[in-house]
Amino acid sequence: MSIVDFNTSIWSNPWFRKLECDERLLCLYLKTNNHMLHTGLYPVDIDTMSFDTKLPADIINDLLKKLHPEIQYDPKNALVLVVNHVKEQFLKKDDHVSPKILIALQKALRAVPAEHPFVVEFQKKYNALGIPDTVSALPDTLSGYCTGKGKGKDSGKGEEKVKYILNPKETEDITECKSPPWDEIGRKGR
Repeated sequence: MSIVDFNTSIWSNPWFRKLECDERLLCLYLKTNNHMLHTGLYPVDIDTMSFDTKLPADIINDLLKKLHPEIQYDPKNALVLVVNHVKEQFLKKDDHVSPKILIALQKALRAVPAEHPFVVEFQKKYNALGIPDTVSALPDTLSGYCTGKGKGKDSGKGEEKVKYILNPKETEDITECKSPPWDEIGRKGR
């Protein structure tokens, strides 16, 4: 599950404005549900969509056809592709994403068969991010940099080289870049 920003400009999008009520509900659900992965490419079946939205399962296929090409669905594999998800979530200012987001995108791509047309389409659309042409070519680890507050008199200055982990089995002797738990963030803000 990933946390998504909801872009309220969707309400003025000409494509969205032409949609009927049920089509809008399904569209918003597919852009914001708890099955969503960072890529916008994720598994969810018709029954789950129906249960979550309270839309009848027998009309969801027709609704999905009306959402095409913005949102694509493969009923055989129960896969959804929200085509502009990465652009709307992570490429708001430029064509660069943080190393953590790049790793999350790569992990999410590993969850889908590499030869699936949605993976190919995703890689073509986001080629500038430098994601390998085949998911099997993804490295097990990536190097990157993090900045943050450390302990000591020069804390929080400079950059520390860390190894980002894609394969959890390779966690020995590797420093990870972590965020504090949400409950700690909430306590500090009060």
